[in-house]
Amino acid sequence: MGVLLLAMAVILGAGYVTHRRPWWGLVLVALCLPFDFALELGLTVYTNELILLGITGGWLVQAVRTRTWPTRSLPVASAAGLFLLALLLSGLNAHSLPAVAKQVLHWLEMILIIWFAVQAAPDAQAVKRIIFIWLGVAVVISLLGVLQFIAGPQAGMNAGQELWALGQGRLMRAYGTFGQPNQFAGYLILIIPLALVLWPEARNWRQRALLGSGALILLLALVLSFSRGAWVGLAPAVAGLALIMVRNKKHLLIGFTAALGLLVLTASLPPLKPLRQAVLQRVSTVVNPGQDDSLNFRQVCLQTALAMFRQHPVIGFGAGEYDRNIRQYFDETYYAWPAINKHIHSLYLQILIEAGLLGLTGFLLMLGYYLYVLVRAFFRLSPGLSRSLLLGILASAAAFMIHNIFDVLTVYARGMHFGLALGLGLALARRASWTEA
Repeated sequence: MGVLLLAMAVILGAGYVTHRRPWWGLVLVALCLPFDFALELGLTVYTNELILLGITGGWLVQAVRTRTWPTRSLPVASAAGLFLLALLLSGLNAHSLPAVAKQVLHWLEMILIIWFAVQAAPDAQAVKRIIFIWLGVAVVISLLGVLQFIAGPQAGMNAGQELWALGQGRLMRAYGTFGQPNQFAGYLILIIPLALVLWPEARNWRQRALLGSGALILLLALVLSFSRGAWVGLAPAVAGLALIMVRNKKHLLIGFTAALGLLVLTASLPPLKPLRQAVLQRVSTVVNPGQDDSLNFRQVCLQTALAMFRQHPVIGFGAGEYDRNIRQYFDETYYAWPAINKHIHSLYLQILIEAGLLGLTGFLLMLGYYLYVLVRAFFRLSPGLSRSLLLGILASAAAFMIHNIFDVLTVYARGMHFGLALGLGLALARRASWTEA
């Protein structure tokens, strides 16, 4: 009974906040995303899903009251049509239709966040405020991650996180509130580019100091997550940001040299030797993957995914049916079963397996449309806050999409993070009147 009352309170609270000011619903999403937890109501639901349900209800009530229907943003929703259709068609091969329905609902949540953000974010200043709040929450979670690293593996074992120890059990990977370092890192790389683009837009030195220190804390937590996929995703995104934002390339070279020198100097301190060795070992495996067990594991994942794809190439095995079918294709003598029982460690391969070539095509077309709208708006806008925010969101999306080559960062309600970033960008594009949306 208590759990049901809590669920009702979350739904009604989110609905009331959104009804009062729709963009406050986006603030609520930014505040609560990292603190998602499961509730048992006969079936397992997550608090972020309840918040989204409340936001949707409050939004609809407000739309009825003001007679403002979201018809202008229909292209944003319809861009996901082929992908959602492919997920439904994949049910023809599924053993469990409830599993398909659950997976369709999972993706609908992300699309709904995008659609809602397009409607609710009134202007660039509101988007900036939302991102500031999002950044503040991320700083708190990052500090928690730093503390987890400092506390070490013993504290991690006591918390049931012994899997994330490195350096022969001497170091603990930061995982924040996400319970998994790669998921934590995927969250951080969505926000770091936004902090970087807001720094030049700060009104005074205090804002610059807050943004700069916040970005450094997030970067430190990202390093301590030891997530190579996130490092690989963020590096080209930040490099692209720097090339576009810094007009004087001489200043860019000087800044890069100074940052590299400071990094080398800091890393050379004797107390940081174990950390330095662990980071260098992780970086070296990106160049030479043969020496790392987890990268060999991902090669096996690729071979397994291709074998499964050949069995059902068009509509896949069925959305949400991966765990039911993986046992037939994966050699359990090569790796322990828990290492692969949830997903194939690549979002694109996961979609290919579950929804086939039709599903992957629909997913890429959906993302392609959203990115096209953002890029077109960026090039047509004059320099200013909206243009800077669009640049940061494009960099965030690029980093997140690259990271998903090596992992699945949309499990549970995690796709809402990506949906929030894309939705804020599409809202800016719509407000600039450069899209059909």
